[in-house]
Amino acid sequence: MFQPPPASGLPGPPPPPPPPVPIASTHPPFRTAGFHGYAVQFSPFLADRLAVASAAHFGIVGNGRLWVLRGAAPGTPAVPLRVEATFDTQDGLYDLAWSETHEHHVVTASGDGTIKLWDVSLPDPTPVQHWAAHAREVFGVAWRPCGDKRHFASVAWDGALRVWEPGRGEAVAHIQAAPAGVCVYAAAWHPVHAPLLATAAADGCARVWDLRAAANNGCLTDAELARRPPPQDPQAAACPPAGGVRLAHPGAAEVLSVDWNRYAEHVLFTGGVDRVLRVWDTRWPTQPLLELGGGMAPATSGGGGMGGGLGGGHQFAIRKVAASPYSSRHVATVGYDMACRVWDIGVAAGGAGASHADAADPGGRLVGINGDHSEFVFGVDWSLFSAGQLATAAWDETVRLLQV
Repeated sequence: MFQPPPASGLPGPPPPPPPPVPIASTHPPFRTAGFHGYAVQFSPFLADRLAVASAAHFGIVGNGRLWVLRGAAPGTPAVPLRVEATFDTQDGLYDLAWSETHEHHVVTASGDGTIKLWDVSLPDPTPVQHWAAHAREVFGVAWRPCGDKRHFASVAWDGALRVWEPGRGEAVAHIQAAPAGVCVYAAAWHPVHAPLLATAAADGCARVWDLRAAANNGCLTDAELARRPPPQDPQAAACPPAGGVRLAHPGAAEVLSVDWNRYAEHVLFTGGVDRVLRVWDTRWPTQPLLELGGGMAPATSGGGGMGGGLGGGHQFAIRKVAASPYSSRHVATVGYDMACRVWDIGVAAGGAGASHADAADPGGRLVGINGDHSEFVFGVDWSLFSAGQLATAAWDETVRLLQV
């Protein structure tokens, strides 16, 4: 049969994206015996140190424990992580954040509505400071990385977002970030603009708040809040239209996590129960720039750290998203399918007005998977000292170090 010659000068179809590769564990897993991991974070001061927030009995009932581990330095032999210190609490711990001003200070979020500040260099098992912070379980804490680094934020099941300063008993600011009784799962400070922070909530929305706009967005100190008359419509007053940029997931699917791109000031990432990683430009909040996962077909083969059959998007809810501190294009996600995934968001990393000079490699794909955990993975964090190093914490009572 006659075959016409190929047309010269015309580009062919783009090559298919490379398949995701296994992400290897670099150290033996550390076992948080009797406690299920909820959060993990590398120290911003010491390369080989990380902390883990955990809870007994899957966080349903029982005690919590803060673990401080050493041995995670880049380039070290693959020897087991070792315990530097542990601190026990009377209720489960759901999140933690290292201080940005004191290398030994860690704040934890507890199921009894309290926040505790620990000095992990002291043998004293009691916290340095204790706040009865929220009316319900505290699910997230985040330390401000720029501007006034004394401040950290907390979010909880009572729908409140509060900002705190060590040494002060009252919150510095209070935002009703979701309707009362709607859980706010996570908060993330903007990496460059100190007054801005984002929240992820069970009403299907992520929101961006500006602490400078106290007059019109419900951002009040506790003292101001006490003097404020009760609203006629509590539901509407809880989330005023001026309360910040609103990014809605389709079908009001719960948003479980939020993080900022470190290199593009308007770009935000969200993940939640619909299994989709979304990339947003906060200047155009009506629809995401990019959606990854969810409907992606799973791979038919697994093994070798791939989490058998998990070669596509997440099979269940995304519990945590974490933007790389080294690359504007890479984001890690973990979730209820017991896997950690790393994504290349491609040209969307530059926001809605990004140049398409990289059109030959636009990205927007899954690049790696680790499926070594055997239970839900709740925590993931990138090292600030070693490019591509990740830590994960899961309900299988293990902490793992990975290298992308």
